[in-house]
Amino acid sequence: MKQFTFSRLLFVLALLVSVAGCRSARNLADLPDSRPALFPNHTLGQIRYQLAVVPDTIEALQTRANVQVVSPDVRGSFTLRINQRVADTLMMTVNKVGIRWATVLVTPDSFFVYDRVKKDLYYNSTDVAVDLAGMPVTLADATANLLGTLEIPLTRGWEVHADTANYYVSNRSTREFYSVDPRIWRVTQYIKRSLDGEIVERRSFSNFDLFGQAYLPRRVIFSRPLDEQHLSLYHRSMEINPEELDLEFRISDSPNRILFP
Repeated sequence: MKQFTFSRLLFVLALLVSVAGCRSARNLADLPDSRPALFPNHTLGQIRYQLAVVPDTIEALQTRANVQVVSPDVRGSFTLRINQRVADTLMMTVNKVGIRWATVLVTPDSFFVYDRVKKDLYYNSTDVAVDLAGMPVTLADATANLLGTLEIPLTRGWEVHADTANYYVSNRSTREFYSVDPRIWRVTQYIKRSLDGEIVERRSFSNFDLFGQAYLPRRVIFSRPLDEQHLSLYHRSMEINPEELDLEFRISDSPNRILFP
């Protein structure tokens, strides 16, 4: 069971990457004071367009982050180093109490999780990991969750409302809700509800900082209340489109190869 829990945790981290250390960001950038001139009268199409501007410029990323996990079978803190080429490769190293604990590689068709302590290499198709995560996930989804660059799907049924500060975009048929800050055109919260109105999933993005020309969250929180799962992530450092990106998957010469699950 411990082996299963270890692997399950790493798969969820690698694929959802929607997971705040207790420390606060240093010298966060000041957010714009005013909303766009058209606020609160932007159309859904205009909101979608603004949300898509930054993701279209991100081809790769490199980040160091603190992660905390609370669930019925896993509780702990980790540090992550994530290198991702958005189109095709996500590489992650997991450190615990100063020890490089595991290395994760995710491609469009396969995943590999290497337990560096026991020299075990777990592997299978990405579809298996997606089933494990319990939702459709791609490498682009992982990037969006990690950087808070969510976009509103091109489906019918969306309604737009606003107060004095934010836009609220909701869909009664899919029971989804997005809160959007028009100062920086970023989603600050996403909620998915069940048929009886209970929250199935919540993603929150905060502590926005300026990385290049883009405002991105240092703090990302992911929770599934019904499953008592809570993952939180705090970006200690981040670089968008780095000149060099290490994507080499380093393992021992003769690992124990284990088809998961």
